[in-house]
Amino acid sequence: MSADPDANPVPEGPAGANADDLTSMRAALGYVAELHGSIKRPVVAIVVLGATAGIVEAAALMAFVRAAIAITTDNLGDPTIAGVNVDFSPGVLLLIAVVLSMLVAVLHVLLARSSVRVGATVAINSRARLIDSFLNAQWAYVARYREGRLQEAVSLLTAHSSRATTHLAVGLTSVVIIVALGTAAIITSPLVSITLMAVPVVVFLFARPHLRRLRARSQENIQNSMGLSESTASTANLVLEYRTTGTQQEQAGILKQIAMEQTERVARAQSSGFTMTFLFKDSALIALIAVVGGLYLITDLRAAAITAAILLVIRMLGYFQQGFRLLQEGAEDFATITALRASITELEEHREDPGSIPIDQIDTLSINDVHYSYDTKRQALAGVTLDIEPRTTIGLIGPSGAGKSTIAELLLGLRQPDQGTIRVNGSAVSDILRTDWTRLTGLVPQNQLLAQLSVADNIRFLRSWIDDEAVIDAAQRAHVHDEIVSLPDGYGYVIGSRNQGLSGGQRQRIAIARALAGQPQLLVLDEPTSALDATTEQLFRQTLDELHGQITIIVIAHRPATLQACDTVVHLRDGRVECIEVGPRRTAPTG
Repeated sequence: MSADPDANPVPEGPAGANADDLTSMRAALGYVAELHGSIKRPVVAIVVLGATAGIVEAAALMAFVRAAIAITTDNLGDPTIAGVNVDFSPGVLLLIAVVLSMLVAVLHVLLARSSVRVGATVAINSRARLIDSFLNAQWAYVARYREGRLQEAVSLLTAHSSRATTHLAVGLTSVVIIVALGTAAIITSPLVSITLMAVPVVVFLFARPHLRRLRARSQENIQNSMGLSESTASTANLVLEYRTTGTQQEQAGILKQIAMEQTERVARAQSSGFTMTFLFKDSALIALIAVVGGLYLITDLRAAAITAAILLVIRMLGYFQQGFRLLQEGAEDFATITALRASITELEEHREDPGSIPIDQIDTLSINDVHYSYDTKRQALAGVTLDIEPRTTIGLIGPSGAGKSTIAELLLGLRQPDQGTIRVNGSAVSDILRTDWTRLTGLVPQNQLLAQLSVADNIRFLRSWIDDEAVIDAAQRAHVHDEIVSLPDGYGYVIGSRNQGLSGGQRQRIAIARALAGQPQLLVLDEPTSALDATTEQLFRQTLDELHGQITIIVIAHRPATLQACDTVVHLRDGRVECIEVGPRRTAPTG
């Protein structure tokens, strides 16, 4: 399987255009069993309920036929149907038919609930696995994940897969009931029943090529739907740029065109499916009438037996038609099950190694002959070696593409070197327990994103072990406490969509407070002052001065003012260390 998260999420497989119908269903059932977990019990329940419903329905129909013939002809005739003595009065037979029909209705309700429950379980489990595998996948893989693809998988693919599972469960119910009704019909009148049951089978065989074409279109629709979701997500993220460049209408036209084309493709597929459903029903009815007429001309059968057999087969035809409709609707859904499984499997194959070596403090930290490349064309780092003295501030400078952010991500353990090692206390970062390392490190990214939560919860950021006192302390060290308490509701102020209500400097200092709240021993700041005003930059510099000597700080910097806080400045160019010089802090006069 391709490691590229941008790859087509709908792989070639059993649900493809050339796949056999039964193969596709078996594959889908296999995937459903994998996503559901323990599926044996619900399947057994559906089979038992379906078989019982079919047998009871057959008995109700035979009792009704016997009563109807007795009432209309005033002649009870042969008191047996299928060898069963039904020598009761018409009133008793009708009562039996009513009671059995009510029992069938109860069984159908139980079947419906069981089928929907299976689908809901698949949706719950698949969404949980998707979210868990995405959040625990290697950062190098997640960073290349296409925008909107996770949302697409969590919402659309899981919804379709849940519906497909329900369809499979209902289809299984239909098969079991068809078998029960068919058995009763054959026992009642073998010749009539076998002849009539051949009709839907022949019609289905003629319809199979259409189902294959429908599945092929469905796979294309899934791919196009993914593209629409990604385009929509990209538009939402770039809405400010469209407005400031005056290109809203141009982008609206592009997005409308994509949406229109996708809608038309889906409409064509649905129209084809509906047409085929009606053709199936109508052609089956015509063939059924023709067969019954032929049997009437060439055979001499008892009215009760042939009537019961015909009613049973007609009921079978209804369930067969239901199964055919579900198979059509499932053409797209079966493909989404395959796509969903592929997405989950691919993410789980890139699951991050949790590490095994515990650590509670950082004594030594070094980069040893590290090489790293994002692709095969160019190395981002080429033989970088650097000893980082604990509790000092290191500045990384260099032109764009020099490797500054790559070093930061390697130090945090987000990426693993292609060659060489990042060592902490003599152990490779990749071998250290990930949970321990994340508690010892903190990151303030270049683009500070805050969640739609309260300010306090944004600083705490789901780390339940950080209490309110630690939140306030972190905000004070980030020099944002006074501004927070001046907000409506103070620390309880809920940050709005797109971080409305906060300035860029406030967002940055809240992000610093978030990093400091965990009491890190290594703090990485990725170009933290690139878009700050002078006042905020001064407060940031004050934070660096107060933290100096307490923790190790790595600063990716451009502004000279930021470098003033550094003990060491590392110059990078083309993925290599160009030179290392003593920083301004150590060369400044001590007075």
